[in-house]
Amino acid sequence: MAHRLFTLMLLIAVVTLPATGWGEDEAAMVDVDEVIRQVEEMVPRAASHQAAGHYVEAGVALGEALALAKTTPSPLDNVYVLIALSDFHLAIGQRDQAMADIEEGLTLIGDESQPLLHARLLNNRGNVHVVSYRFEKAEQDYRQALAQAETAGNGAMVADLLANLTQALFQSGRHTDAAAILEKAVEATRHLPKDQHTAFGMVSLGKLAFTLKLQEQTLSSRLILTALTLFKSAVTIAKPLNDARILSYAYGYQGRLYEYEKRFKEAEHLTKKAIFYAQSVSAAEILYQWQWQSARLAQAQGRSTQAITALRTSVATLSIVRPDLYRGLRNAPDSFRDLIGPIYYQLADLLLQKANTVEDPALQKGLRIEARNTIEALKSAEIQDLFQDECVAALKAKETSLDTVAADTAIFYPILLADRVELLLTLADGLHRFSVPIGKATVEGEVQQLRVKLEDVASDAYLPHAQRLYQWLITPMLDTLKEQKVDTLVVVPDGALRTIPLGALQSGDTFLAQQFALATTPGLRLTDPKALPRTDVRILAGGLSEAVQGFSALPNVPKELETIRTIFPSDVLLNEQYTVDEIVRSLSKTSYPIVHIASHGQFDRDPAKTFLLAYDDKLTMNTLELMIGHGRFREQPVELLTLSACQTAVGDDRAALGLAGVAIKAGARSALATLWFIDDAATATLVAEFYRQLQNPKLSKADALRNAQSLLIKDPRMQHPGFWAAFILIGNWL
Repeated sequence: MAHRLFTLMLLIAVVTLPATGWGEDEAAMVDVDEVIRQVEEMVPRAASHQAAGHYVEAGVALGEALALAKTTPSPLDNVYVLIALSDFHLAIGQRDQAMADIEEGLTLIGDESQPLLHARLLNNRGNVHVVSYRFEKAEQDYRQALAQAETAGNGAMVADLLANLTQALFQSGRHTDAAAILEKAVEATRHLPKDQHTAFGMVSLGKLAFTLKLQEQTLSSRLILTALTLFKSAVTIAKPLNDARILSYAYGYQGRLYEYEKRFKEAEHLTKKAIFYAQSVSAAEILYQWQWQSARLAQAQGRSTQAITALRTSVATLSIVRPDLYRGLRNAPDSFRDLIGPIYYQLADLLLQKANTVEDPALQKGLRIEARNTIEALKSAEIQDLFQDECVAALKAKETSLDTVAADTAIFYPILLADRVELLLTLADGLHRFSVPIGKATVEGEVQQLRVKLEDVASDAYLPHAQRLYQWLITPMLDTLKEQKVDTLVVVPDGALRTIPLGALQSGDTFLAQQFALATTPGLRLTDPKALPRTDVRILAGGLSEAVQGFSALPNVPKELETIRTIFPSDVLLNEQYTVDEIVRSLSKTSYPIVHIASHGQFDRDPAKTFLLAYDDKLTMNTLELMIGHGRFREQPVELLTLSACQTAVGDDRAALGLAGVAIKAGARSALATLWFIDDAATATLVAEFYRQLQNPKLSKADALRNAQSLLIKDPRMQHPGFWAAFILIGNWL
C-alpha cells in the first residue's frame, strides 16, 4: 500500500511539472506527427484507466503525454493534455491543481478561435466549481461552454454540458430548473451517434432523472418514464458493442427504479443481470452497488438471511475497491458516508436484529461482535479516506485489539440506527448489549443543541440536552457498570457523537466526567497501548502568547508553559522561538515522550485546512507528520501530544473525526485536545493540574484528566462544562 501511495504522489508531481522550453534545434529533431499520434493514443488510454478506477495508471499515461506534448511547437497539443489532466486531478481530489491546469489551458488558447477546446476547458472549470459548491459560477461556465460547443457544432459536447448544467442546478436545490434543462439534454442525446459515449450519457441522464423525481415529488411523474426509456436505450446501444460496464449500469439502475416502484421480482431479475455483467469484467467498483441492491430487495421481501449474505458480499467487494473508489469520488469529503455508510449500517442492523432472535449464547455473541466489527470497518475506512493516506492502514501491524480489557475498564460502542440506538459494552466478562428506542435523527438533534449551547458559559441552557443524552446513552448500562466496578470508560463514538464531549453529560447530580475516567478512540484498535513512563520524562513545550498571522493573543500561554516546566523537565519554545524550523530541529535532536503545543489550531473537515499555528507559519497535519510521524514505526513514539487552544467546527463530525485521527496521523500513542476554543485562564489551570496528576505513576492519563476537570468543576467560577469539557483524551488512556 505504501508503495502504491508513493507511486500516486510521484505521478502527481510528474504531471504537474512546469513546462520545459526547447531550443529550436531540439524542436527540429522532434517528429511532430509521430508525437501527436502518440499523445492522441495516450490520452484516451488514460481516460479508460480513469473510468475503470485505475488512477495510478491514468496518471502515468497523462504524465507521459504531457512530456511529449511539450516537445511540439503547437500550444494546442498541450491544451489537449491539460484538459484531460484537469479532469484527472479533479477525480483524485486535487481541485487547486485541476484549476491550475484549466487556467493554463485557457491562457494557451488566448482567444476563442478554438471553440471546442474552449468549451471543454470551461466545462471542466464548471466541474471544479460544482464540487466546491460554487454553483452560480458553475452555471456561468456551463452556459458559456454551451455557446462555444454550439458554435463548434459538436452535439456530443452540447449534450454533456446540458447534463452537467442539470446536475449543478439539482445540487443547488433548483429542481424545477434542473428538470427543464434535463429535457433539453435528453432531446440532444437522441440525435447523437449510437456509440459508447452516447450510451453512457443516457445512463447518467436516466439516473439524474430518477434522482430528481425522488428528491422532488412535485415534479412530473414523466421523469420516471424518461429514466426507464434512457436505461433501455442504453442497453440497446451497448449490446451490439459488447460493453459490459454500460450494460451493468443500465440493468442495475433499471432494477433500482423497479425497486422504488416495489416491483421486486422484476427488480431482482435486472439486478442479477447487472451483477453478471459487472463480474464479467471484474468491475468491483460497480459490483458492490448491485450486491447491496440485491440485499435491499431480499430484505424488502422478508428474506433477512439472504439479505445478510448479500450485504456481507457487498462489504467484501468494497474492501477490494475502496482506495480507488475514494479517489474517484470527486466530492469525497461530503459523499463518503452517504455513499458507503448505509451498506455497513444496514448489515450491522440486520445482524443485531438476528442476534435478538437466536437462543444460542455463542451465536448471539458472534452476531453482535460481527455487527460491531462491521461498523468498525467503516470507521477505519473513514480515517483512511479523511487523510487520503493508504499508509494509515499500515499501522495495523502494530495495533492491539481492545476486545480484552482490564477489570475496571469498559469499552463503550454506541451505534446510531434509524429507529434505535444500540449500546455495545465490552467488559472483562464479555460483550453486553443494550437498546434504546430513540432514532438516530432524534439523537443527532439533541447532540447538535448540546454542542452549540456548551460554549455559552453564561447560560445553563445546555443542561436539558446533557441530561436527556445521559438518560439515553448512559442510564441503560449504569447498573452493569456499577456491578462490574468500572472506573474507566473508553468511548468509540459514532457519527454526531464525535462532536461532543461525553464528559459533559449529566445525571442530574453529577457530570459523567466525575463518575468515570474518560477516553475517546476512533476505533477498537490502539497502537501498542502501554502506560506512560513517569521517569526520565522530558517535554517539548511550545506556544504563542502574541497575536500573529491575524490570530488573537493568548496571554496565559507563558504561565501555562512555565508551570509545565516546574512539573516536568521541559524545553520551552515561546513566540519568536516557536517557529517551524525550530520545532523540527528540537524534535530531530531529542526523543520527547510528550509534546505540548499551546497555540491556535483548527481542525477542518478538509485535512488540507487543518493546522496548528506557529510564529512564522502554519503547521499542517502533513508537516506535523513529517516532524514526529516516523514515531509510528520507531520503538519510542511520542506518548502524548497535547494541543491546547484548538477547535473544531460546531456539529461537523468529519472535522471531529480529524481531531480524533490526529494521534494516528502524527504517530502519537495518545492526544489531549479540545473540541472548541476555551477560556485561556481555564486552559492554563486545567493543563497544569493534568500534568501534576501525571506525576503520580498510579494514575492513568484518563485519571489525570478526570482529576483536573474535577478541580475546575469544584471552582464556582469554572464549573460550567464550557470551561473544562472541551478537553478530550484520544487514543491510549493508560
